[in-house]
Amino acid sequence: MDKHQKRAAELCLVSSGFIFLLGLLMLSGYECAMEGFIDGFMKNGFDRDMALSVFWRVVGVWAVVMLLKGGEIVAALLFLRGSQPARHALMAFAVLGLFSVPLGTALSLYTLWALGRRTTERVPAGVLA
Repeated sequence: MDKHQKRAAELCLVSSGFIFLLGLLMLSGYECAMEGFIDGFMKNGFDRDMALSVFWRVVGVWAVVMLLKGGEIVAALLFLRGSQPARHALMAFAVLGLFSVPLGTALSLYTLWALGRRTTERVPAGVLA
């Protein structure tokens, strides 16, 4: 693992951890958010069932994002510990991250570049490969 691969995994870990913690905070206050969300919908002429339907769809999408970010955290930790299959998982998460404009795209491009290139490890003199 070279310095770019290590840095890419660390950046994935930090960014995914931030989004995951933000998601936990948002989901922990979902009851308060739900009442405000429903009240806002009902003031604009929507019925309660419609507002609940939209709210739970939003929560569902956010839960899927959190699951993906949790998987990315695990993959980054495993890659930093030396697991080569985690490299492919990180690359898959980077492809998904290309749609997160603009910071996710930049991080994903760097991750794909760092993990996708071939590195040659230097063999000390006198050691047969």
